[in-house]
This record gives sequence, C-alpha cells and structure tokens, in this order.
Amino acid sequence: ALQLDVEQLQVLGGGAIATATAGSGDAATLSVTAETVLLSGQSAFGRSGLFASAIEADGAGGDIVVDASELAVADGATINASNFPSSFSSNVPGSAAPSSGPLPGQGPAGNVNLNVDELTLSDQALVTTATAGGDRGNINIQAQLIALRRGAGISANALDTATGGNIALDTDFITAVPSENSDITANAQQAQGGQITITAQGIFGPAFSDRLTPNSDITASSDIGLDGTVTLNELNVNPASDLAELPSGVVDESDRIVAGCPSDSGATFVASGRGGLPDAPRQALQDYFVLQGFETSPQEIVASTINASAAPPQPGVSKQRRSHLRPRLQEAERWSRNHRGEIQLLAQSAIAPTQTAVPCLKEVL
Repeated sequence: ALQLDVEQLQVLGGGAIATATAGSGDAATLSVTAETVLLSGQSAFGRSGLFASAIEADGAGGDIVVDASELAVADGATINASNFPSSFSSNVPGSAAPSSGPLPGQGPAGNVNLNVDELTLSDQALVTTATAGGDRGNINIQAQLIALRRGAGISANALDTATGGNIALDTDFITAVPSENSDITANAQQAQGGQITITAQGIFGPAFSDRLTPNSDITASSDIGLDGTVTLNELNVNPASDLAELPSGVVDESDRIVAGCPSDSGATFVASGRGGLPDAPRQALQDYFVLQGFETSPQEIVASTINASAAPPQPGVSKQRRSHLRPRLQEAERWSRNHRGEIQLLAQSAIAPTQTAVPCLKEVL
C-alpha cells in the first residue's frame, strides 16, 4: 500500500500520485490522510490527481482512500480508479476507449472511498471508477457538503461489456448549477447500468434523468443493456414539528368578573397565576420578586403608632431613641375612602371594626 499522512497535499500541473498493475498481480491501495487536499490542473500527458490503475492484463486495480477535512478537485484534475493508465485519464469516462497507448486492463477496477467534511469539484474535475472489463468499481463518499461546478462529475461508468459501478453518497447537501452540466452517473454501454444511492437533507441542482442531457443529471442508464437504479433519500426536516399548538378561540373577559363593587367601599383583588401553565408566547415577560417578611406583628405596629402619637417628646430622650418609637412599615392590604373622598391604603390591623372588607371583586389571572 502507498500511504500519505500529511497536513496539506497539493498535486498540480499534471502531477500524479499513482499505484498500478500491468500483469496478473493486484495494484496497491493508495491512501491519503490530510487536513486539506488540492488536486488541480492537467498537462499534455494527462490530468493531475490520484490514480489506481489496472492495465493490459487481468490484475485487480487498487483502491483510493482519502480522509480529509477539505478536498478540492479543480481544473480538470481527477481521482481515478480504473482500467486506464493515468496518461489517458483525460478521456471522459463513458466515452470510447483510447485509440492508442496501452490497452485497458480486463481485471476489476478498484474502489474510491472519500471521507471528508467538504468536497468541491469544479471545471471538468472528476471522481471516477471507469472500467473496460472485469467487475465494477464503486464510489463511496461521506461528506457534509458535495459541490459540483462547471462540468464536474462523479461517475462509475463502464465501457463495452463491463457493468456500471455503484455510487453511494451520504451527505447533508449536494449542490450544482442545473445549466452547468455537472453529472452524477453510473452508466454502461452494453451491460447493465450501476446503482446510485444518495442520502441527503437537500439536493439542489442535479435532477434525475433516464439519459444524459446538457443539464446537470443523475443517471444510471445503459445504451443497449438494462438501466441501473437511482435512489434519492432526502431527509426533509419539518420546522413545525416541535411547535406547540396555540388556542384558536378568543377569551371572553366579561365572564371573568364575579361581581362589581361600589366605588366608595373596599374590594379584594386575587391574582392566582396560571395554575402551572407556561406563559403565552405573546405575553410580555414578567420579573419575579420576593416580598420580605415582617418581623413585627400588626398589633405591635398599631400599639406603637398610638403610643408614639400620644406621648410628646421627652426632654433628655435622644433623637436616636425616639426613632425606635416610629412604627415599622407594613404592606397595605385594603383601601377605602375617608370623609374627604381621599383614597387610603390600610393594613389589616388598621381597619376599624366597623369597616367591612368587601371581597366582591375577584379575578383569576
């Protein structure tokens, strides 16, 4: 096996990292582990990229494995596990075999396994397992995002009597511009097409088609054989699934008042809360506070108030001592009007025995 473990990998200008077999032996696996991988460009000798080829004989091609955070393939570069040598990889998979050079191998092609956070293919870039004979080569990609731009493609195509490979994409989103002809294909010429299975939360751009078109397609067809299958599993999320249903009826406030009270008599107002129910979404948020308890009883407050008002200041008694005779503040519990029509706030102990609190106005909030 050929294994690269680096922080960054760049293969540019027609450069290639490849494993191959030209006999009955199997090609080695090419494995790359990196934070970022960039494959870009091509030359007169072929595309830049990663290759695992099985040529001229019946040896099996090797697998290509990439584990990275970001994988960008651009400007005609490719990741190619096929029966063709890297020098002929500029031919679009699915087209006729090269007319010159080494003959394509008849052994099984290898597989391409990509485990990345973000995969970007642009400007004729390819991820492919093109085969001319033997068993199919498969493509398995796990990524959070797969983006295809300007004629890029993912293909497991087969020539002549070879069977189309399978493509499995497990991702959050697949994006492509419909008019840019960026395809996902598992096509065959004379044998059966492959299987394409896509599991994603959203597929934006490419659309299923039974034949290739000038648009961005997802196809698994065969020229004269049986077509393959395409399975699209979109994991749609319903944002309304966790919303609480609100009451649709309008509350009649008139039936919440038990009885009316004269304007010149006492009343009681009771706020019992919502009984454990949460606040309504449109209701203003309220602050919560705790009332401090009273250390002195109402009887003691009334007694101290009468004594303090009846007794004149005594000579020799300091101002600090007189301050202890002042009544402590007490929370008002009732209200009433005096003989001048003024509103008075009264504590329970300050209400005269002849006064009667009228608990006639009650409301439950």
